[in-house]
Amino acid sequence: MILLILLTAAFAATSLKTIFSYITSEMFRQPLQEPYLLAGLISHFNVLDTKTNRNIGLGVQYALGFLFVIVFQALLTKGLLTLDFDSILLYGAITGLLSIIGWALMFMKARSKPQMNPIGYYSLLFTGHIVFAFTMAGCYIII
Repeated sequence: MILLILLTAAFAATSLKTIFSYITSEMFRQPLQEPYLLAGLISHFNVLDTKTNRNIGLGVQYALGFLFVIVFQALLTKGLLTLDFDSILLYGAITGLLSIIGWALMFMKARSKPQMNPIGYYSLLFTGHIVFAFTMAGCYIII
């Protein structure tokens, strides 16, 4: 049963976060979608073609989502987090900050940087992780 919860929560939360980034990108007319940006970074490693890079980017996105859910489950099991509003918000904020640090490091190492507003992207990334955390928690509560 726990595997079903982990997989459902990871898929739903990552999907909603990705949809959120696509909608926000359209609203601000900026290339802010994580799979798109991951594909750009992957292309620097000379991996096949653009479509393959995007698919790899999307796969990495979902793998990281699953990792965030596993960490959440471990913290729940140890009693360090609960399914209340404050814990979920805290987890979303922490994962958002960790993601911002990760992306900032990747952009520093990249040979060419995407043409985008970094402050806008990091704001989107932070907010997207809050969306992720509440979606994930919703799956835990529903299932």
